[in-house]
Amino acid sequence: MDIQNALQNIHRQIRGTLLLMMLVLIIVPGTTPSAISMHPTMNDEPATSPTPTYISLRMPRVRPSKADDYFCTGTDIGPLGTQYIHKFEPMSNASIAHHMLLFACDAVEGNLLEKGYWDCSHHYFSCKNMRTLYAWAKNADSTALPQDVGIRIGRQWKLQYLVLQVHYKHPISPESEGDESGFRIHVAQEEPIYLAGLVILLRFNLTIPPNTEKTHGNMNCILNTTEPLIPFAYRVHTHNLGSVVSGYYLKSGQLDFEPIAKGNPQWPQAFYPMEHEIEFHPNDTIFAQCTFNTIGYNIETHIGFADQDEMCLLWIMYYTKSRDPKDQYILCPGEHFEGLNRALPLDSDKPLPRNISLEERASAHDQHAMLQQGMYYLKIVSNGLDVLVNNCIN
Repeated sequence: MDIQNALQNIHRQIRGTLLLMMLVLIIVPGTTPSAISMHPTMNDEPATSPTPTYISLRMPRVRPSKADDYFCTGTDIGPLGTQYIHKFEPMSNASIAHHMLLFACDAVEGNLLEKGYWDCSHHYFSCKNMRTLYAWAKNADSTALPQDVGIRIGRQWKLQYLVLQVHYKHPISPESEGDESGFRIHVAQEEPIYLAGLVILLRFNLTIPPNTEKTHGNMNCILNTTEPLIPFAYRVHTHNLGSVVSGYYLKSGQLDFEPIAKGNPQWPQAFYPMEHEIEFHPNDTIFAQCTFNTIGYNIETHIGFADQDEMCLLWIMYYTKSRDPKDQYILCPGEHFEGLNRALPLDSDKPLPRNISLEERASAHDQHAMLQQGMYYLKIVSNGLDVLVNNCIN
């Protein structure tokens, strides 16, 4: 009997210590429990009209089982005919999703749509002839396109399916209702004057050494477009080590770099408006540079899909009068002209001044995420202790 009581007391003490440790880690100075916001509840009415004002695409209450799970879901928009997107409204928060991506494509592999959702880490290219439409991370706001501008989608343009990808930060308890992250995509049938598109500059490979103040990921390419492009917004993306992402362009035949954008990837990763008017012309060259700071970080890092890896992207959203599909989506991977980025302005890798409000907003839900994850693991440990004590008693 004394042994049973002793084991039960040890069990209670360990459980109490674990809970106290979690609370000490989570309730940091300046953060009260009332400041930790819960995942918002959104009630969407399904689109019943053949010409809806929005398309709701959300996860069907999924429960990722581990950190860095990638889940996808999709919908067939073919019956709606040609539609024009004029606003993206995200429905998630940074405590749940590392990022969300919205793709359009002309086919989805096999019977994945019938399953409701699928693991996109193994079926990443299941969206055939994939085109990226939008991206969200770090509690970014909605994005509304300028007046008379829209993104064209529909079966006629080989963009019949919309696919949502969510990169989950943490596991979600099997006992919860599950996650419904996603987008409300506002559309109209009337053709706008201008069509919107994306230029995406990105790195597929990069080695980032430890304890180094500045490591650059460089990208550049020539714009082979048929018409001028008018950039109106930009978005930067890295993971935890990125300090600044900057973009420039060279007008065809000239040698002076013109700035496009400069952003801090640790702020909400929204599409920010251009600070000045820009116009890209055919055969202009565009450049981007990600700068990574690994001071105090003791391991080598590479480009990859996990949160512990890194990424390097600059997104430029623009509009054009061109109706050529090739002018609505432009990828610029790596350096087409190796070494040319060394001629960028000397302050291209200088971080922006700190903005405390944006930093706090980008991580506003992180404390709640830690609490949820901690309680989840605490329950697993506690259940294991129950089994251990019962086995010893019996």
